[in-house]
Amino acid sequence: VENKILINLPFEVFTLWEREGNVNETLASNVKVSLTDPMQGEKEQITFPLQFELGKKRMRFRVKLQGFEFSGYGTYTFNIYLEQKGKFVKVQNIPFDLKANNTK
Repeated sequence: VENKILINLPFEVFTLWEREGNVNETLASNVKVSLTDPMQGEKEQITFPLQFELGKKRMRFRVKLQGFEFSGYGTYTFNIYLEQKGKFVKVQNIPFDLKANNTK
């Protein structure tokens, strides 16, 4: 039986999206955000709709999270996927390091 340690640390992941093509058309897709831990295990998947307003070339989007599952110190990575033609394609990675504080 594996004991899970949950880090209760509310934070937000902000993304900026820019569309190509005609801004006078609506554009909608889905975005998936997942978290890869230092052991390369992909967890914490969230899927949400992304819809550009008519006339807008760029949009910001934020995902609010209450924490994450701790699986060790090291580099965690947020993976950002965009749904294209029915499949999710990775479009960006956002790494962050989690280090132990060894001060005495």
